[in-house]
Amino acid sequence: MSLLIGITGGSGCGTTSVGNILAEKYGVLFINADEVYHRLLAEDAVLLKKLSDAFGSGIIVNGALDRRALASIVFSDKDKLALLESITHPAVVAEIDRIIFEKKPEVAAVEAIALIECGISERCNAVIGVLAPYKKRIERITARDKITADAASERIKAQKDDAFYLQRCNYVIQNDGTLEQLESSVDEVYRAIIMRG
Repeated sequence: MSLLIGITGGSGCGTTSVGNILAEKYGVLFINADEVYHRLLAEDAVLLKKLSDAFGSGIIVNGALDRRALASIVFSDKDKLALLESITHPAVVAEIDRIIFEKKPEVAAVEAIALIECGISERCNAVIGVLAPYKKRIERITARDKITADAASERIKAQKDDAFYLQRCNYVIQNDGTLEQLESSVDEVYRAIIMRG
């Protein structure tokens, strides 16, 4: 594979939208780490057992993970969130590696909130950070996940602040306008990455 792009940013910033634009406009293989994570939770009994052992059998309902129950535990406790990440990150990274090895794309983009923390960013040719105003993030999260504004706020507070991404990303997109404006920003960044190689 010649080029790997990382996409990261907090929940509700629009990282998935950036990945979808890259896939649709430029034919980039887009891997959403959150989708990989949820597929593994549905298919990987060993991973589910590890989570049940760590957080209690109450997070499993009818043999499946109750995501809201798990979220209510980890998003209000940084130590528990770190424990969750120590269990799930290695499994997700291994699956992303498998997908890239199998597909052998010219350009791939991996989107993950914890792209930097889990080490994928070190393998990327470039990392795009996507930022958005707090109010817009709350609106997007509540609409997408059907949760309250308070629950969305807890989620944002449990994640890294803008400074974290500004210091560690090669490119930063401010996603505070229309979809057309976002597309224009993605075009500009993608051209810069391709020229850089």
